[in-house]
Order: sequence, then C-alpha cells, then structure tokens
Amino acid sequence: MKKIYSIVVLVLLAFLAACEKDTDAGTFAPEVTTGTATNIYRKGATLSGSIKFSDNATAEHYGILYSQLRSMAEYKELRVTGGETEFSFLVPDLEPGETYYFCSYAHSGYSMSRGEVRDFTTSQSNAPVFNMPVASNPSVTGFTVTATLLDDGGSELIMSGFCWNEVGEGEPTFMDNVVNVEATGSTFKADITGLVPEKTYQVRAYGASANGLAYSELLTVTTASANEPVPSSVLLLDSTSTSITVKASVLNAGSSPVTAIGFCYSITLREPTLENATLIDLSDQLTKSEFSTTINGLTPGNTYYIRAYATNNEGTGYGETLAYTPVEPQAPGIYSLEDLIAFRDAKNSASTTPNDLLKWKDENGVYNLYADIDLGDMDWNPIQVLTADETLGGNNHTITYKKSLETGWEDGYSFGFIQTNRGRIEDLNIKADFQIAYDTSSTSLAQMGAFSLYNYGTISGCTIDVNGSTLGTVNFGGITLHNEGNILKCYCLEGQVTTTADFGGIAGYHSNATISDCFNYLSVNALADAGQNQRTENIGGIVARSSGTVTSCRNEGSLEVEGGLIQAMGGIVAQMAGGEISYCTNTGYVIFNGTKQSGVGGIVGDAWMDGSVNSDNTRIVSNCGNEGKVVALEETTGCIIGAFGGAASVMTGCTYGGGVNGYDGTEENAIGLDMRGGATGDDSPSSDNSSFEDMPNQEW
Repeated sequence: MKKIYSIVVLVLLAFLAACEKDTDAGTFAPEVTTGTATNIYRKGATLSGSIKFSDNATAEHYGILYSQLRSMAEYKELRVTGGETEFSFLVPDLEPGETYYFCSYAHSGYSMSRGEVRDFTTSQSNAPVFNMPVASNPSVTGFTVTATLLDDGGSELIMSGFCWNEVGEGEPTFMDNVVNVEATGSTFKADITGLVPEKTYQVRAYGASANGLAYSELLTVTTASANEPVPSSVLLLDSTSTSITVKASVLNAGSSPVTAIGFCYSITLREPTLENATLIDLSDQLTKSEFSTTINGLTPGNTYYIRAYATNNEGTGYGETLAYTPVEPQAPGIYSLEDLIAFRDAKNSASTTPNDLLKWKDENGVYNLYADIDLGDMDWNPIQVLTADETLGGNNHTITYKKSLETGWEDGYSFGFIQTNRGRIEDLNIKADFQIAYDTSSTSLAQMGAFSLYNYGTISGCTIDVNGSTLGTVNFGGITLHNEGNILKCYCLEGQVTTTADFGGIAGYHSNATISDCFNYLSVNALADAGQNQRTENIGGIVARSSGTVTSCRNEGSLEVEGGLIQAMGGIVAQMAGGEISYCTNTGYVIFNGTKQSGVGGIVGDAWMDGSVNSDNTRIVSNCGNEGKVVALEETTGCIIGAFGGAASVMTGCTYGGGVNGYDGTEENAIGLDMRGGATGDDSPSSDNSSFEDMPNQEW
C-alpha cells in the first residue's frame, strides 16, 4: 500500500510541475487573426492571417490551418518560415466546387491559439491561373522569363505566352509585344529579346481558354547597361530566290560614339562576326536612324546567317541572328482553294486578258494543280470553259466537293466542275458527294458531269469517286455527260450510288467520239418508273448512249434496276445508235427486275433503237467478252447484246463467259432479239412510251 501511495505522489508532483511551466511568462501562444481568402479559383486560393506577440507569449511555429471540415478536426498546416507577422499562402491542389475552412494558428510548444474559422468555395471553372513569373539570364537586350500554369480552368488553352512593354506604358496585354508559347507540362518559358539597354520592362504571362482570358502578376526587369554598341535584330524587308533586303538600327551607342555599322553574314556560322564572315560596311549611313542594304548573289537552298554590327571605341556589338534560306521561285499554278477560286473567277470574267492568267499558267501553257483541295460545303460555281489551247494538269491531286439539289430546281438545270472542256484535262482526281432529290415537279431532267458537262477536247488519266451519292432525277456521267472528244484512261472508282435517270460510269447522256482504256468499278442501284411515270432511261457501265468508238474498256460494277420501265442496260453501253465497241469486257451483274425494256445485255443493251431512227446505222461489236450475270425479260436480253438491228451491223469475235437468266452464255443467247434481217419500226421495241405499252408483258 505504501508503494502505491508513493507512485501517486510522484505523478501529482509531475503534473503540477507541468502546469506551473505552462503558466510561466513567455510560454503562452500569441494572439492570431484569420485573414481573408482571395484569388479563389478552381484548384486553389490565397489565404492570409496575422500574429501579434505580447511580452509573455512566444510561438514555436505559426501559420494557416485549412480543412474540408468545419470542426477542423482534421486539417493541413501551412507554416510561416520567414518570421512575418502578416502572412499569406497560395494553397494549390484543391478540388473544384468544394467548400474549405481555414484559420490562423500559433503554437507555443505547449499550447495552441486559433483565430476565427472562415470558409471559401472553389469555383467550378475559371480563366487560366498563373503564378508570378521569374526572370533569368538578363542581358543588355533581353532576358528569359518562366511562369507556371497553376490551373487551366477546366478548359484547354487556345493561346498562351508572355506580353511585355516598358514601365509607364500601362499594363501589357496580348495586343502589345507578345511571344506565344505552348506549355511544356505546366511550365511556360520564353526569351524576351530586342530590348533596349538600361530600360525597365514589365512582363506577365497570359492565357486564353473557353472560360476567358487571364494574366499573371507583373514582373519588372531592368536590362543591363552596355559599353559596346547594341544593334537591333535584322528586319527582313524583301526577298527573292537570290537576294534579301534587310535593315537594322543601333538601340544603344554604348559608352562612346559609334564609328562603324553594317551587316555580316555566313552560311556556316550561326553567329557571324567581323573576323569570320562576309562584311557589308554601311558606315556611310551613320547619320541615319536605320541602315539597310540588299545582299545579292544568294544560292537557293543555302541557309544564310545574318546579323547587324556596330562598333565604338570599346568594341563591336552584334544584334540577333536572322536565318534566311532562299528557295526557287514558286512555279505558276494552283496551290490552294483561294488560288482555285481566283483562277475560276478570272477564267469566267469577260474582261480577263491572257496576261491575267499567267500566274496560273506555266511555260507550256498548263494550269497545274499542286495540292489536294477540299471545297467543303461551298456551292461551286463552275469554270465556264477550258479553251482548245488550254490544259488543266491535275498532277494526280484530288479536288473534293459536294453538290446538293433539293426538289423544285429550275428545269434543265446543268452542272459540271468545268461546264465545257475544249482543251485538255489531265491526271486529275475528283471525289464528289452528290445528294440530288427526285423532283416530280421538274418537266425536264437535270444534267451533270463530274468533270465537265460537255467535252469537246481530251480528258485523260482522271478518276472520279462518287461513292455514297444519290443522283436522283439527274442524267449523270462520271467523267462527262456529253462527249464529243476523247476520254482516255479514266476510271470511275469503286463504290455504290442510286439513281432514277441516265447513268454512265464514264460518259452519261451521249458519246459521239472516242472512249478508250476506261474502267468502271462503281455499282448502281436504279429505280425505274419513279414519280411522274418517268422511267429510267439508260444505265451503262461505261456509256449511257454511244454512237462513237468505245474500245479496251472494262466494267466491274453491278448494274441493278428495280421495277417499272427501262430503256436499256448494258455492262459497257446501254444504248448503241452506231459506231463501234471493241475489246471491252464486263464482269459485273446486269439485272433488271421490271415489266418493260428495249434491251439488256452484258456488253450492249439496245443496239437497234426504233425502226425509224438510226435503225439502219452500222453497229460493230467485236472482240468483247461478258463474264457477268445478266438477268432481265427474256425476249430482248442477251449475254452480249439485248436487241440488235441494222442490216450492216456486225458482232464478231466475242466470248460468252457470263450467263443469261440462269443459263450459261452461248452463241445462241449472245443476242436476245436479233433484228438485223430487215425488221421494220412497226415490229421493233421503241424508245417512246407507246412502244413500251405495245410490248407483251413477260413473267419475271
């Protein structure tokens, strides 16, 4: 029992000693006052406070406590390290849209005093927030400035950098002297150059986002004094492929008058000097505020390093280096959408002279396209005519455009990228999206050719891509609609379109000239007898109607027409009024699922037409081959030709790899209806509606 009593006494003595020490003078925590929360943003705020020391109070540490709990049961501590009695802290890494609590505190080592607990709420979004910029590497003409992005405000920066001016000119903005900088992480860094010695400048970071424009605090920097002269940067006034005109000035003369000025340049040294570079002495311009010269004899492709110099009794000073690489002059041609529009407008202007077109025409008279050009949603106004002595050279570049027509367009509407070609169009690609409505109010069909509406010249080496287009009530040709010239080595690329009118992968409504070495890979889905009893006329893989020459062409696209009436369908030519088709091949399906037709064939659909028009024209189909499936009404459906007429017409040397209505192709079904033995118009299928009505109905 005595032992227990002794332990209790010792504990009480220790407690009393501790209490006595805490009440000693100098052991109480000082009085503190909680300040305000300012500069509140999405991820941070500035919190302030103050401390007042009395004779009997001391602080082992003091500062700010902050927490997301009003009770401050859990908190984070920000300690003052410099002994300030008024203090503030930038608190980073907070959560957007949250309420925080804070107070000032002081701890004596034995007790803690706290100020009033206050609160603030961070924002959901805000303009960018930067810290105070820092300057380094000061010189007589500039310095390096660095800033940190504390918060982008919840939106990507559209632009950012630093702006500056001389003290006394108001606070700098992004409309003053600016260097744009993209952040590396959250750090922005730039060299501010071209300043005047012994001047005081103010600089701040800026940033703009969808949430607004904001600036950092101002940093003030004074440039150093100079003994040697300080030239300005080199300003480029003019340049050619072999020369450059430059100017500069002396920003500061230094400690003695300037005795010499000029430029020095080199192709090997990035910082040329008087001792190791080519010099241009301009001391005769000493009395002027600026000095300038033209440096001739430059070589395209070489990079020249040029800087201004100025000399006084203390030495020679140099400006910043300008690097200049002369290039060969740009060849005349079309390099952009702006160029293309300007060329079109010049071509279409009645006041244009040949000299007005020289900026686009090379020495061979070719208007060259040197870039892919996307017209976007522009409603393209066509180039009216390419004359017989003009050539548009595509250089395998692509023009992309869209064309939409709603219902109610003007009767007889016509469109081509070039309305009429009398010259040459070479090696050009067009990617077009046509969305043409079916117009039941129009009394005549619209007319469209992707390259040209009318071709009287030559189109060669060109491709057309209209995949996904809806052609509606439009007679359409992939390269041209009306061909009276030459179309050579052109391609209608793979894809699928829908239509209710004439279609030809290369030539649409009619070709009375030459089409050679052309391919169609595009598949067509057509609807016959749509709307105002307007039947689908002619669907041809290469040509809708032909009375000219079609040779060495190939169709691999499927041609399908659903319902109603069809004039003609052919893997190569739908309707043949005359001329010759030779060495052509069809591998695509040719399918008509309807009630009336004048002819459907693997190579030619209707090579007869009516008995009164072109019935006696000579038609030659030679050395062609059909490898595709042909399905249509039996009487005028053939593996090679659906309906054939004309006493002197000839089919020779053809092969029948495809099939007709489920049967293998043979010599017997190569021609569906052969009327070359003197048929009359009264007995023959016709291209007008009355003749269609006279044809017997056939079961599908």
